[in-house]
Amino acid sequence: PNDPCPCGSGKKFKKCCGR
Repeated sequence: PNDPCPCGSGKKFKKCCGR
């Protein structure tokens, strides 16, 4: 979904850590 990813990048889940 569009939830904040726990990667610490602060981006949306779609753009999590290099996704």
